[in-house]
Amino acid sequence: MIADMSADEGDRSGIAALHQALDLLELSDPRRFQRLQQHVRALQLVTLSVFLGRYKPGSRTCQLDRRAVLDRPTIETAATIVHEATHAVLSQRGIGYGREIRDRVERLCRLEELRFLKRAGASRDALERAEAALAQPSLSDYQLLEAETRYMRANGIPPFLARILTAPRRVLLRIRG
Repeated sequence: MIADMSADEGDRSGIAALHQALDLLELSDPRRFQRLQQHVRALQLVTLSVFLGRYKPGSRTCQLDRRAVLDRPTIETAATIVHEATHAVLSQRGIGYGREIRDRVERLCRLEELRFLKRAGASRDALERAEAALAQPSLSDYQLLEAETRYMRANGIPPFLARILTAPRRVLLRIRG
């Protein structure tokens, strides 16, 4: 299932751009495309404003930032899909996203992204950005929580309500230290 949750009525540009990325993925890397089909139930274009994409394990949904899909090269959108599909595979194999393994999980997802970019013939600049991302640490629990708060605000949830909704996680983070 593919849905554009952030488009104005009648605007199919996001869906068209997403289909281009999926077509590129299928043509240049059938194995990773099959993995996507097997492990992801839905692709949604949303206003993430914080990330290019994220995987929601409960619904097995890959969410992509609509603006990024429209503004970035198709090959980079396809690479983001590969990254999120790798999260899906790991999640369904029982591998979580806790802070103790988050760096390793992100490194693997970024490696898969880089492998796809090489296979699909990405530009030197795209490859260099992907290689540089390998050296970056994953986000901390606090950074992820702040990103979630910004996501909620970008999608119309008032700041006070976003703080209330994230309060239990904030308390847990303080307790854990």
